[in-house]
Amino acid sequence: MTVAGTVQLFLDYLESERGVSRNTLDSYAGDMRKVLRLAGASRITITTASTEDLEALMASPAVQSLSASSAGRLLSTLRQFYQFLQHEGQRLDNPATRLMRPALPQRLPKVLSAHDVDRLLTAANADITPTGLRLSALLELLYATGMRISEVIALPLAALAEDEDNLVIHGKGNKERLVLLTPMAQAAVRRYLPVRVSFQTKRHSPWLFPARSRQGYVTRQQVGLQLKALAVGLGFEPDQVSPHVLRHAFATHLLAGGADLRTIQELLGHQHLGTTEIYTHVASSRVANAVAIYHPLAQQTS
Repeated sequence: MTVAGTVQLFLDYLESERGVSRNTLDSYAGDMRKVLRLAGASRITITTASTEDLEALMASPAVQSLSASSAGRLLSTLRQFYQFLQHEGQRLDNPATRLMRPALPQRLPKVLSAHDVDRLLTAANADITPTGLRLSALLELLYATGMRISEVIALPLAALAEDEDNLVIHGKGNKERLVLLTPMAQAAVRRYLPVRVSFQTKRHSPWLFPARSRQGYVTRQQVGLQLKALAVGLGFEPDQVSPHVLRHAFATHLLAGGADLRTIQELLGHQHLGTTEIYTHVASSRVANAVAIYHPLAQQTS
């Protein structure tokens, strides 16, 4: 089989056996195209490459010019690819496991205060047009549950049929988890449902947020642009607010309120606790800032 054919089998495996999302699959495909170009330029056959071959590939100017996160993702894709070859019996080893992952700078997620979130939600709730009611329902769900924007927009209408107080959703890797709805979120969804029909492009749409799009539901870009317009109108900086920032706010505010990390991990759908621990750094950073600003001894100079 050709190398390209093997790569396609790898992508098919990720989709059918691992259940990765379309966006994640597209990222893997892009990484593998990049790997094949680099391997071809270095005359390396990627399916039979050694650790030394991969070290040379990762040290190439094309990879070195990437950001640490992009280079790290490329390495992660390589590890997954060779793990697949091992699974298929095409290799006995994984030559990428001994490669060093590029050091990532510590970047804390952007966080809105509870007051700022309240300002956004209040402004969204004041718009009683169909588009405003839809945005209000989307934002209330994002902040109430900590769901990813990709999970919220793809909610089936049937998800509301089981229990008004909670939703069972399928997140990354098609993993099922329970999220709880606040009374505010429930009320926003109830206000939106009567106007939902105005967004349908066919008589019976299975989606909670139908729209004229390839997927049949509202896109992340639409929600992001509407939220940004709302935020700018309230005086926020354009890059200060996004759907993902509301997910961060959900986690940070829960932690500040006393929730334990394991609970937040489960609600966010994080596979590893280490991913959730970033919010402890956010909390520590905010405490340090508060001390620097308000503590009387912090104002003294030597």
